[in-house]
Amino acid sequence: MKFFKLYGWMAFCLGGHLFAQNAFDAYRYSSFDFGSTARTMGVGGALGALGTDFAVIGTNPAGIALNRQSVFTLSPAFVANTTDSRLSNDPEGLSSRETISKLNLSNFGIIVFSDPRSEQWSAFNFGMGMNRLQQFNQNIFFDGHSLGSITDQFVEEANDADNYNPFGAGVAIDAEAVYDLDEDGTYETDYQLASDAVLYRQQYVTRSGSMNELSFAFAGNFQERIMFGLSVGVPIVNFTQTKVYTEEDQGDGPDGSVPYFDNLAFREYLNTTGTGLNFKFGMIFRPAQAFRLGIGVHTPTFFSLEDNFTSDMEYQYTVEDGEVVEASGESPDGYFNYKLRTPWRFLGSAAVIIEQFGFISAEVEYVDYGNAAFNYDNFQLEERQVNSDIAATFGSALNVRAGAEFVYDVLRFRAGVAVLPSAILGEKITNPTWSLGAGFVQKGYFVDVAYRFGNLQQTYLPYNSATGVNQLVNTDLALNKLLFTLGVRF
Repeated sequence: MKFFKLYGWMAFCLGGHLFAQNAFDAYRYSSFDFGSTARTMGVGGALGALGTDFAVIGTNPAGIALNRQSVFTLSPAFVANTTDSRLSNDPEGLSSRETISKLNLSNFGIIVFSDPRSEQWSAFNFGMGMNRLQQFNQNIFFDGHSLGSITDQFVEEANDADNYNPFGAGVAIDAEAVYDLDEDGTYETDYQLASDAVLYRQQYVTRSGSMNELSFAFAGNFQERIMFGLSVGVPIVNFTQTKVYTEEDQGDGPDGSVPYFDNLAFREYLNTTGTGLNFKFGMIFRPAQAFRLGIGVHTPTFFSLEDNFTSDMEYQYTVEDGEVVEASGESPDGYFNYKLRTPWRFLGSAAVIIEQFGFISAEVEYVDYGNAAFNYDNFQLEERQVNSDIAATFGSALNVRAGAEFVYDVLRFRAGVAVLPSAILGEKITNPTWSLGAGFVQKGYFVDVAYRFGNLQQTYLPYNSATGVNQLVNTDLALNKLLFTLGVRF
């Protein structure tokens, strides 16, 4: 049972179901990346106590109160994600590699400096723009020979009226992969005639999309000692996933290993879109010129989302007289509107400025991912079930980010690390990412560049059967991001 709690999120083969959302969908839209500018990414995302960079609107909006000029920033990015995958059910299987590369816009924004002309207040600054919170680009491919069949899942759905899935079992029945031969109300499959047969299988998964946040912020600077800020965030989600799964009987003999069965292809499509709303409050305290402390509080993001999904299947089999039959099934167009509430976030940061040489900074972020919750209008039973799964799967996490900047004349050199522990209950895995950066600063403009890299190990489940053999695919995702920022001060 624990296995499915840890890894069932990767089994988006359930994505055609009306209630396709699961605990890891909530996690996907609750997990944010705060390194949208090259300076911030170069120091591991740890600028909460230092400010002046547009990206801090997403962590501690008080930071923009330290700007003494208006500034516009634009940050194009190049992202390359490589996934190595291997079907662990096949001990002789080989690893397959898929790479996806994208150019995107990580940030654009403006901070407007306003002098209140007051002895008490040094600045009233405004900021607005966009930061990229997450990107979903990934390709997965695996193949190999192993026991089990995806029809195990479909026949279970067909024989369980409470879990009947028109986007899984429904298309399998139409394609004759699942059938009631004796018309006794019990469905069967060809694979059940030879459940010890080894099949060749492969799948190609394509994921794309992003989550971008429009931000509007205000910050004030009181006597150069206390800065405060408030921002309103409007995240915009667009996630697309396409999956093509195939099986083939390559056994010896004219009839192969499984009577009748030749091959099948099952395709799924999912697109999730929507918008949300959140608020962020932050403060920075400067007890001494060289030392700063920051705090940030982020309300939950309240998302309104819509899923659009379809599935289809082709199934080929050979009857006793040698005739080859090709059958197919296609689902209707599915859609579902729902709401999601992400967890609160609490941040603390500190920085030490080393005069003329740069700074060292660190930031911690506390998030309890188990507090995320879906809201299904008029479907309370399903809503309670998925929210119970979220609470049973996830717990709290303390994300740590740290970095440093060294100043040499007009040049800046940066390095940072972010340690993101697994939020899955009982899992003791950390996922560090490392970053390097540099900058060139002039009076009216600056240019920054940063590179970040890290690895994420996952287990992927192409389908989920309660009684059959499930396929376990081990994946190693290498994350690479190259980010440029051009800033103009005026």
